[in-house]
Amino acid sequence: MNRAVAGGISPRATKHFELLVKCLAPLHELEFVTPSLVALAAVKIYRHRIAIVAPEDERSMQYGSDLATVTAYLEGISPETVIEQVLAMVEAPL
Repeated sequence: MNRAVAGGISPRATKHFELLVKCLAPLHELEFVTPSLVALAAVKIYRHRIAIVAPEDERSMQYGSDLATVTAYLEGISPETVIEQVLAMVEAPL
């Protein structure tokens, strides 16, 4: 979903994500999971698992992109930024 991600999220991490979300709801005295709890769990579970791609290994380099441009694009992108971007793509249900 994001071209800055080199990898890192495993099926096991997703199982931990689901478990954390289900545990957070009762701790917040809720009987259901809210979008804000999903966002909180995503940051806690995925932040240290997301690996940011090196500029020279970014996918567009194989199509002739300029290394300086790719480096400038990736500058300042962190796992937190990637998580925020992905969460912003998904609309919360009503």
